[in-house]
Order: sequence, then C-alpha cells, then structure tokens
Amino acid sequence: SESCTPLTGKEAGLDTGRSSAARCLPGINPLQDQQWHLLNSGQNAFSPRGGVAGNDLNLWWAHRTGVQGQGINVAVVDDGLAIAHPDLADNVRPGSKNVVTGSSDPTPTDPDSAHGTSVSGLIGAVDNRIGTLGVAPRVQLQGFNLLDERSKQLQKDWIYALGGSTATADNRVFNQSYGMSLVDPQSASGLDQVQLDRLFEQQTQQAQGAAYIKAAGNGFNRIAAGDYMFSRTGVLPKLPFENSNIDPSNSNFWNLVVSAINADGVR
Repeated sequence: SESCTPLTGKEAGLDTGRSSAARCLPGINPLQDQQWHLLNSGQNAFSPRGGVAGNDLNLWWAHRTGVQGQGINVAVVDDGLAIAHPDLADNVRPGSKNVVTGSSDPTPTDPDSAHGTSVSGLIGAVDNRIGTLGVAPRVQLQGFNLLDERSKQLQKDWIYALGGSTATADNRVFNQSYGMSLVDPQSASGLDQVQLDRLFEQQTQQAQGAAYIKAAGNGFNRIAAGDYMFSRTGVLPKLPFENSNIDPSNSNFWNLVVSAINADGVR
C-alpha cells in the first residue's frame, strides 16, 4: 500500500514476526491485497471466507527493506512462459527455450497451457501497478516448456533447462512445479537420472550454489491413472494417499521438495 514505506533494516527493537504492528507490503497492485500467501490478514481472496491471519510467507520485512530478488536468476521449467505478459515482461531475460519449435520464445499457443505463466507470476510478477505482486518481484526469469503436450521431453532439453548450458548455468533457482503419480510400474533410464543428478550436484556445489525447488505433488487426497481415479474413503484420513517419494525425482539428494498448506495453515 502507499502507506507502507521502506525500512532500512536497522530499526532498533523492530518486531519482524507475524504479529508485528509493522507488517505491511509495499507496492500498489490491484490484486495484491488478495494474495494471502504474501500477507495473510484473513482476507477472503475471492473465496467464501477468509483464512487465518499470519499463515503466510512472512516476507513483509524483506520487501520493506528492499530485498526483492534483485540479482537472482530463476528458471521456470513448466508448460511455457508468456514472455510478453505485462506483469512479467520486465523480468524476463534472454535464454528461454521453446523445446517444441527450437525458438527462444516459450509462450504457450494453447490457452489451457497457463500453468508455467501462473507459476512465473507467483515467483516474479513485477511491482508495476498491474495485476499481482511476485514473491520476488525483481528476479530475472527464463522459461522452458518441457511440459508442453507436444514436447518429446528429450534428455538434452532437460539438461539445457536445468542448468547444463551456458545460457542457464547462472540460474540460482530452478522451479519445477510438476510431478508424477506412479500407480503401475514405469520404465526409466538409470543413465538419464545419473546425468541429471550429476548436473544437480555440479550446480549446487559451485561457488554461488543453486536451489532446485520441486513440487511434492497433488496425491494427498487422490491420484489418477488414465481414466481411473483412486481416492481415500474415511479410513486414516490424516495419512497421505500417495507417498511423494515414489516419484524418483522427489527422492534424490538435490531437489528441495515442497508441499503446500491453505490459508488456514492446514494441509
């Protein structure tokens, strides 16, 4: 808001916690006040009711002191990235790749392929009085459409997107908001996984380091296999239906696997 002025970070005795009276977010973006994950005040966020105040990322102090992702490069490996989107364009840097066409523009052509653009907005939507505000609104983004339905998901494209090229090696964060639900045994290439693990090790142990962020999956309540849906009934309702470690990319040493809670702070 306009009244949320910058801080120096040296204010004596300032409470930087979730109950601080100084909690607010700078920036004037039309949908910013509904982004409970940034600052949860109990707003309804277009839902029938609001959540529980304080269940958020608690990043207000970072934003007020100007720590907003500047100097950090992020690779979004997903179904594409609309690089001309008005809330993203200023944060898009060279090096993106469309693995279907071979071009440097991973903008989806299918209107249903909006996941990668949405994820990119959560990460780095620009503070520009348009739409929303990113968690790190001054990061630099690259996009890779490995999950496009036309993608052959070639090993060379995975390596390129995940830091194995000069165009992507300087990314400090690799976001992978995808996963798989394995109901039946699946064939896999051990060599392919060894190559990726070696790349992850190289990237994370270099001087600046890198973080490989991976979604735990959507299998807590139910999983799908083809035309079939498997779900929990009333038995053991607090246990997950699917162990996310069944996905081999979730159980390596290098991916930081993240699950989610809702605005009430509940899984």
